Amino acid sequence: MTLGATDANGIGTNTLTIIVATKPGQPTGVTPTASVGQVSVAFSAPASNGGSAITGYTVTATPVGGGTPVTATGSSSPITVTGLTNGTAYTFTVTATNSAGTGTASSASSSVAPFNTAPVNVVPGTQTVNEDTALTFTGARAISVSDVDDNVSRTYLTVEHGTLTVSLAGNANVYGLYGEMILGGNTSAALMLIGAQTQINAALLTLSYQGDPNFTGTDTLTVVSTDDVFSAATATVTITVAPVNDAPAGADTTVTTLEDSTYTFTAADFGYADAADAAGASGANALTAVKITTLPAAGVLKNNGVNVTAGQF
Repeated sequence: MTLGATDANGIGTNTLTIIVATKPGQPTGVTPTASVGQVSVAFSAPASNGGSAITGYTVTATPVGGGTPVTATGSSSPITVTGLTNGTAYTFTVTATNSAGTGTASSASSSVAPFNTAPVNVVPGTQTVNEDTALTFTGARAISVSDVDDNVSRTYLTVEHGTLTVSLAGNANVYGLYGEMILGGNTSAALMLIGAQTQINAALLTLSYQGDPNFTGTDTLTVVSTDDVFSAATATVTITVAPVNDAPAGADTTVTTLEDSTYTFTAADFGYADAADAAGASGANALTAVKITTLPAAGVLKNNGVNVTAGQF
């Protein structure tokens, strides 16, 4: 366009150039890189900005199997799209925007899926507890589970030679290993905790182990945690159950002897048994002493020729 201006000295001319901006072209080279719950999308700027500076880009993530797209914006490459579902494949397109509007979307990228990170179980080392004594997993013995995706959904606990007990602290749900209700409360050789990560960890802080009656030896606590896409992590705790001396048992017996004769007692006459220790690794203990609580109404009871008194060993 040519403009003319007139004054007393004549006519002058000037040229005014008018540029009409159009929408930008398509970005190219769209390359997605997946990580946990998100994808970083790199791309190249359009060959043409439409005659006006590009003010921003929009990345659209479209689920391959159908679903609601997710978008993210930025001023340059790369742009990270967050809030994606781990394990779901997405394709990505990029548009550029200038003062004239938003241009045509790029060609769709290849599909990628944000990946899921498996949970991590934190367990103590080998534990030792006395026979018939509870072992609590608190303090330095505490067990916990974590997941960078914060999507832990359940933890399975099993032992082979005892029972486990938890409380409902933190409102986790407690079931048997296969989802069955546990009769008599939250005690079983196999437990399944269901809930959020914080709820499961609160329940784990109340965990205790009790070996089977008179069991001694080695037991194994197995901890398996899964997340909501079923990635799993397994950890074990070796539990050594040390034997302790159990009290023996006695039984009433009857002996027969002739009139006016002396009867010498043997260990077998006292009905001695040490079945609890016999079942353990150390075996039964031998009879070492007998306590006489009452004396016979007739006759005299002697020990090595000396009269025995009531209460004497």
